[in-house]
Amino acid sequence: MDELDLDDIGPQTQNLIGLLTSALNHSLEEGADRTYLEAYGQFGLNLMPVIQIPRPMPWPEALNYINRDVSQHTLKLVTAFAFIFSELAEVHDSGSKMTTAEVLRRLALNADGPEGGQLDG
Repeated sequence: MDELDLDDIGPQTQNLIGLLTSALNHSLEEGADRTYLEAYGQFGLNLMPVIQIPRPMPWPEALNYINRDVSQHTLKLVTAFAFIFSELAEVHDSGSKMTTAEVLRRLALNADGPEGGQLDG
């Protein structure tokens, strides 16, 4: 199996921040309606890659191709989740008055930067 590439988790981080922000905003509202649940599910679907098999190939080879792409994408999502969680935990543990929404907003602004989304100070 090819080595997994974790160099660029910026897009996954941005998408997860959007999902978490949406969930946070909804948790501040009363109740959960079906429209929200459908939108939340669509947001989740958008986190998964569209996989196109580049040429006709035997099904075992196609499954290996799909598995490689899904595995790499899943590892990037897990890495992005762990990164976001660690940033939120660090801010919380520091005693900062910054809200979760503020942390997510700052992470989103920095997600594609040279530090990979880390908060400044």
